[in-house]
Amino acid sequence: MAVLMSRHFNNVMEIYIIEKYKERYPQMKGSELTDVLIKDCLEEYGVQDPQILRTTKGKPYVELCDTYLSVSHSGEYFLCIIAERPVGIDVQERKNSNSDKIAERYFTEREKSFIRDNGENGFFTVWTRKEAYSKLTGEGIAEIIRGTEVIGREDVVFTDFQLEDGVWCSYCIER
Repeated sequence: MAVLMSRHFNNVMEIYIIEKYKERYPQMKGSELTDVLIKDCLEEYGVQDPQILRTTKGKPYVELCDTYLSVSHSGEYFLCIIAERPVGIDVQERKNSNSDKIAERYFTEREKSFIRDNGENGFFTVWTRKEAYSKLTGEGIAEIIRGTEVIGREDVVFTDFQLEDGVWCSYCIER
């Protein structure tokens, strides 16, 4: 398990990256696997015997003061970010999709302009930001995808990076 540390506004965050995560517990799937992987990350972070709970919309959380988390998986990667304030993360592996059609249907004019200027990287940056923001708010992607802009926001800070070629990540944290 790789660990990345970051610091925003004097808040430490740790990102746990598990490659080939399905091989770690091959007998598990779905939320059972997700919960076990979250527990592994929380224990690595220093939380003993964490109890994973879920909101009515399925967002995982722990009942600990000042401990927030968000998870995402795509392809071979599982990511879990743990922070001292609300946070959201997303990872997306390149897929064969019609990014122009998706952008035209769901993204704002400013986001479409960003994509035109940045190509494939721009599309996946907007997409992972939308997913990360939806996880931060707990609203889910269906609520965020249309009309909630992720370029030029001032209420959150986004950090975008690639794990490798074709694997985009974004996380956001409240200012």
